[in-house]
Amino acid sequence: MKLLTKLLFIVFGAVTGMVVLGGFSVTSLHSTMLQEREQSMQLLVRMATRQVEHYQDLERSGKLSRDDAQTAAKDAIRALRDGENYVFIRTGDNLRMSLVHPDPRKENKESDGGTLPNGQAVTDVYLQALQHSNFAFVSIYTKRPNGDVLVPKLSAIQRVPGWNWVIGSGDFVDDIDKAFWHHLIQFLIIGGIVMLVVIALAVILARGIIRQLGGEPYDAAESMKKIANGDLAVEISLKENDSSSLMASLKLMQMKLKNITSAIQENTASLDEQIQVFTATTKTYAQSKSDEDLTSMFGSIQKLLKIANVLGKSVSRFKS
Repeated sequence: MKLLTKLLFIVFGAVTGMVVLGGFSVTSLHSTMLQEREQSMQLLVRMATRQVEHYQDLERSGKLSRDDAQTAAKDAIRALRDGENYVFIRTGDNLRMSLVHPDPRKENKESDGGTLPNGQAVTDVYLQALQHSNFAFVSIYTKRPNGDVLVPKLSAIQRVPGWNWVIGSGDFVDDIDKAFWHHLIQFLIIGGIVMLVVIALAVILARGIIRQLGGEPYDAAESMKKIANGDLAVEISLKENDSSSLMASLKLMQMKLKNITSAIQENTASLDEQIQVFTATTKTYAQSKSDEDLTSMFGSIQKLLKIANVLGKSVSRFKS
């Protein structure tokens, strides 16, 4: 595997980890914002419920009649409205009667709260959510007032036993989705820029390393291994005008080793040949005992020493 490919794998792993971490962070942000919205709505509904329970206590104590207590309770709930934050009250077995509504014109009138895209009435969704608990969150898709686009809406509803009221508050949460997508797009843009920068740095780093090595690290390691095992015939390819890389130095070492090895082999052959000559002159002198053969024997010894000296120098160059 090429060095650049390995580095790109590392980049891919880092980018994947960054994407996972970023996706988790953005998703956690969306979840946290939604939880904060739920807590805010739940607090508002709980406060409204406490107000109604207070007037129920006044009714039970005989200080107020039911009609007066309910009228006072409804006035107190209307006073909780603050801008887009509001509390509504519905009653009846099917919750169709609206007692307190953000639009005063709809109070004391029957309505199903609107029809959802699946054909189900909003009040039916409320009743289903309150089947097993006196408090529930309801998520629906509906249109804003005077709007044409379906947007997500979250409602918190609380049943008030005794008066058969359901107190609730609703809020559109498409702003949370917008914030989520805004941060996600920001993350993707920043992540894309970071990825491009990291890839560019990886390419520059890989090219720098390959330029210093003169080739792929694997090729350099294999060439060095073969030369270390005595294979001086290994082919080392160099790029044009490459004289300073590791591979260039390796090729130069290969050439020197070839020359030294060749010189050792030549001197070894000459030494072997001269030993044979020396052996022959020694035998001749041993038989003739003549001065001429003695001179030949000494000459053979000198040549033998000279060749041995040259061979020793070649070997010492090889060792160094």
